[in-house]
Amino acid sequence: MLPVQSKALQSYVAMYNEAVQKHKMDTFELLKQSAARGEKSVSVAAIGEARKVNVAVMRRANANILKHSGKQFHKEQEVTAALSRAESEAVQLYIADAQKKKNDAAASKESTEAEVAASPTYKK
Repeated sequence: MLPVQSKALQSYVAMYNEAVQKHKMDTFELLKQSAARGEKSVSVAAIGEARKVNVAVMRRANANILKHSGKQFHKEQEVTAALSRAESEAVQLYIADAQKKKNDAAASKESTEAEVAASPTYKK
């Protein structure tokens, strides 16, 4: 990691980090969309497009950091690893979101059943 001094360098580092975060959220959205369609996974074309767009921003930021500082911010394999980590984090986020929805649905059902059972007109 290089020390960030100028505003330009700071903006390129931010651009890189935002692209990683965007890839995570793009992947999360693709997972939700695929699940809503009943698909077991995200299509290769869809994830490929997200990767293409986000890695291009990451590489551009990386190139600008090198141009302005004379030092490489991340090697290509680190860029690829950051993309992979973002996808893994998106999967974990998706799993947590699905579990929360499942728990919320179960709690709502229990609450409704309790309300019905407590109703003065309810007969067993």
